[in-house]
Amino acid sequence: MIDIDHFKRINDTYGHHAGDTAIIHLASILKTTARTSDYCIRWGGEEFLILIPHVSTKELAQFAERLRTVVEKSSVYVVDQKLTFQITISIGGVVGLSENSQTMISQADGLLYDAKKSGRNCVKV
Repeated sequence: MIDIDHFKRINDTYGHHAGDTAIIHLASILKTTARTSDYCIRWGGEEFLILIPHVSTKELAQFAERLRTVVEKSSVYVVDQKLTFQITISIGGVVGLSENSQTMISQADGLLYDAKKSGRNCVKV
């Protein structure tokens, strides 16, 4: 589970169009960073969920950290406002199989919350 850090501040500072552009920017990075076998889903608001089949905990941690770094080093550009700004993301990830997908989503959400409590712009697996 992925969340754009301080998203409300982006909307409040630059406007909702800039916030929408940040979401599109992140979605574009997810599309180019994820494998073709992965499923990238906008979960709600500024949150995304990635389903990564056949991955170990180590591989998940490496992927998540690579994704976090790519986002941190990128810039969001709002063309019609001639505005450029940076975003960061927090990530919570779990590995395993569960008959109840809601359990895994809740676990990932808990780890995402831990990442936010740890100062944001980090990964918890």
